[in-house]
Amino acid sequence: MHDITVVALCLSSGFFFCRTCDRPIWSVPMDIAPNIPGRERPDEYRSAFAAIVSPLVAGYVIDLTGNWYLPS
Repeated sequence: MHDITVVALCLSSGFFFCRTCDRPIWSVPMDIAPNIPGRERPDEYRSAFAAIVSPLVAGYVIDLTGNWYLPS
């Protein structure tokens, strides 16, 4: 693939559908600790935030510097 938009959409949809497979795991913490709602898997929120923010930051840095290569 040479179109960056198609590549980004394919990677994003792949991540989305991969993450929908583990939703039954969310029921386990609710069965174990039903008195603590919203604390099931905070790592999910952090990884989703990183997945959203990191391409934006990388794109900004690439636009700012015009360099696609990592520093060596």
